[in-house]
Amino acid sequence: MNFYNELLKLDNKDIDTLVDYRIEYLERNKERSYIGYNAENNFINHKVEIKNNERAYSLEVRCFHSGFIPKDTKVVYGMVYDGNGNISNDGCYYYIDNHDYIKDFCKYIKQFYVSNEYELFDYILDFLKGYFGCIEKISREDMFKLIKNDQGHNFDLTKEHGLSQFKGKGNALCTEYSVMAQNILSVFGITSYLTIGKINTGDKEAESHAFNLISLPHDKDILVDFSNYVKIYDLDFEYLGDSPFIGNVGLIDQEFVNRLVNDEEVLEFEDYSYLIVGDTLAKISYDRNRSYFIDGEIYYGHSKKKCK
Repeated sequence: MNFYNELLKLDNKDIDTLVDYRIEYLERNKERSYIGYNAENNFINHKVEIKNNERAYSLEVRCFHSGFIPKDTKVVYGMVYDGNGNISNDGCYYYIDNHDYIKDFCKYIKQFYVSNEYELFDYILDFLKGYFGCIEKISREDMFKLIKNDQGHNFDLTKEHGLSQFKGKGNALCTEYSVMAQNILSVFGITSYLTIGKINTGDKEAESHAFNLISLPHDKDILVDFSNYVKIYDLDFEYLGDSPFIGNVGLIDQEFVNRLVNDEEVLEFEDYSYLIVGDTLAKISYDRNRSYFIDGEIYYGHSKKKCK
């Protein structure tokens, strides 16, 4: 929490200077490429293979990113494909276009007493919910809809999609929450890994999902889900707020990462909510589990848009 303690001594102008310095340091020698699906605006044909008597299409996916995500990195969160191996993102992407939200968060967090990283996670979630908004003003599909010509090809954009366009629109999902949380945590000196995989809760069908894996200096390494969060209730079970879902994962080392990325590791946790009893936050366990994993089989057969 050294960075937080340093913020408390600064005015807003000095905070801007400090954050700029931290970002410049964290972006040094960082690759500016893409995260997620390696798909372009228009269809590109991909290699077709036969697996289990069905056609499967080869597609490169970067599903694990360590540390700070630099400006101009492209995040591709969805794709479209047909039965002939043609794949496109069809507008389901954005670039990290600025880091102003980090400065805003640093000024926001100054007003609170934060004693540990877990409290910091709660304030990050509160900030992100306020930043993105909760009432949808425009759908993701409409906000990033591409214009097609007579041949069905998408025109080049005069202005690229940016992460900042989600601000106040009420349409942000797991990818945006995880990306911003990762960069805030990195500036605060907390090691985080953006993971794009899947989640399965109870009997529900598994769906695409982004989450963060975090290494704490004096505690167990954890999974933190900032978008599929848990509810907090009082003794009368009146809803009070939300908190990120947290599960212990043991040690995040290279062996762990290899197992996760190669679809050999499923992170399974008991699902829960919180109940405030006096000054104590008690955990209410549910009769269902959450499973987080990276599925090596991205897709088979025909599909329309998958924007998560």
